[in-house]
Amino acid sequence: MFPDVFLAHAALHLDFAKSAKFGVLIFQPTGLVAGGLLGGLIGQTQATRFIGGAINTTGLTLQCEQAVLPGYTINTVEQKVFGAPFSVAATPGDYQPLELQFISMGDMWERKFFEDWMEFIMPKGSTRSTADNFVGAPLVNADGVSRAAGSATYRNEYISTIQVISFHETGVPNARYTFEECYPVAVAPQPLNWGDDGISRVNVTFKYTTWSREKNIIKQIWDQFRTP
Repeated sequence: MFPDVFLAHAALHLDFAKSAKFGVLIFQPTGLVAGGLLGGLIGQTQATRFIGGAINTTGLTLQCEQAVLPGYTINTVEQKVFGAPFSVAATPGDYQPLELQFISMGDMWERKFFEDWMEFIMPKGSTRSTADNFVGAPLVNADGVSRAAGSATYRNEYISTIQVISFHETGVPNARYTFEECYPVAVAPQPLNWGDDGISRVNVTFKYTTWSREKNIIKQIWDQFRTP
């Protein structure tokens, strides 16, 4: 009896969620889109860029093979009025960083994309040198003000939005989470090894201020099963 009850319960909730069915959307910050700055820095061809020079980040959706849905915690404090102490909700907890893993392509454009995004946020040097295989362009804010090494650009220029979307077997999203005011804070070291001829991966860590979940998204799936 129990297996039948379990299967009926699963059917009631549209079967099971599959961890392999997901997609990630990364939107470019305004500071990188302005003037096609990032497109020039990593030397992308027009085939991989939008009109105006902005990078076509659709490729990152195809290359992202690991992502996470956000966690949620509440900080508590101990209180005691009479008898034994008890805990009460106090403040919202800190959000864990968003970790994404990408398949690395032959030109390693995805790694260069995130490196240059971080360089735009906090430059290691005041200019990029052609000797370092970069386009010789000064690191400037969108308003044309140049920046010295170690000085961060304006926050509204480097933050972005990232969406992590889980899909039902039908291909319709069953959960869509939006991470607000994201920016990369770490590109993990990428090992190279003569003894391993496998595909390389790059891991990127993002900070964000908050996340939200789209409401009533599951209705789209139920609508597919309705008979006219």
